[in-house]
Amino acid sequence: MSTKRPAVDDDGDNDDTSPNQSPPAIRIGAVGYEFRKHFKGHGVFVGRVVEIRPGAMGGKDRRCQYEDGDVEDLSLSQLHKLEKTHGR
Repeated sequence: MSTKRPAVDDDGDNDDTSPNQSPPAIRIGAVGYEFRKHFKGHGVFVGRVVEIRPGAMGGKDRRCQYEDGDVEDLSLSQLHKLEKTHGR
């Protein structure tokens, strides 16, 4: 009887990414997702989803932090609109 073992990839572990592969893309709205947003008079800032808060008021359940340290709560639909407008 043989025991099936997980495959080992090029870098010696079993995480399915080798040193030459990019990690899988983070889905829109997931923790760690990065986006760009334009603020009138201030320019474009990179933001990152840092927390998901189920049941937050107004559906703004994605807590986002910008590169300057500011924090804003956005909805998933707002993040989709930003993706269409500014890309990643």
